[in-house]
Amino acid sequence: MTNPDIKLTIGALQVAVTVTGYLLGCSAVQTYVYFKNYPGDQQRIQSLVMLLMLIETAEQICLTHTVFVLSIQNWGNDDALMHIPKSLTATLVLTACDALLVEWFYFWRIYKLIARKWPSILGVSLSVVRFAGWMFFTSKSTHIGFASQKLVEEWKWLIVTLLVGLFVNNAFISGTILGMFLRSRPGAMSRTKLLLDQLITWTIETCLITELIYVAVIILFVTLRDSFVWLVVLVCGIKVSSNCLLSSLNNRQPTQPPTEPTFGASISHDFPLIITVNTANETRRNHDTASEFTTAPNSVLAQEIK
Repeated sequence: MTNPDIKLTIGALQVAVTVTGYLLGCSAVQTYVYFKNYPGDQQRIQSLVMLLMLIETAEQICLTHTVFVLSIQNWGNDDALMHIPKSLTATLVLTACDALLVEWFYFWRIYKLIARKWPSILGVSLSVVRFAGWMFFTSKSTHIGFASQKLVEEWKWLIVTLLVGLFVNNAFISGTILGMFLRSRPGAMSRTKLLLDQLITWTIETCLITELIYVAVIILFVTLRDSFVWLVVLVCGIKVSSNCLLSSLNNRQPTQPPTEPTFGASISHDFPLIITVNTANETRRNHDTASEFTTAPNSVLAQEIK
């Protein structure tokens, strides 16, 4: 690319800094809420939340440095786009790590929630292969130049494959948990069915958000692959997924004793993370102020993060 469009390259990166900065702020707030309300969660979950926060902070720093180098230090120098700063390479690596951790967490939950283990094994394998593909492409972009027409034309098949893989994995996670809800619904009592119907609706709605983002990334790459627009949308989309993971963790009852009995469920970006529902043996005790539900030991949906 001999005459890059500044608006679609550096301009897109400047927009990305603003949007990702806002999403980082959302992550910071949700991280604070998580550690405040759920101090009793497993150490692995707490470590994951902290690691995601550190990765996103480092990612924001690297992206800001990239914009500074391209916008200030190399102002008016179009050739700078042929050899991108190492900070943008680091941004790509951190973004890939962010997506990998989020997917691994969801596949771990699927592993705990259903009897068959092959969905989680298959999903994790696809995530690892895609991560390796991103690392390979990142190394090539460092040597050839990320905005180089040669790089894009030579490896566009790889990029499309990786983007489609991201879409497929996201749909696979959503479909697996949605199928679990649908299978559990026939044996549930009326109130549980209402909850499951609500969760199914939320699953479809939240799945559409990330799916539409990834579809937009694929379309933008095919139509504007000489720019950074598709990359910016991809980075923002993965940050949205990470924020939804944190939101799902925070959308549970706090570990502190509640003032009255409540019935809680959590929703992730693709599916409910934790739901305590009894589809085999449901007991209800009516009180003046609340109702209490008990969960059967063999319920496939009864899972705790403690």
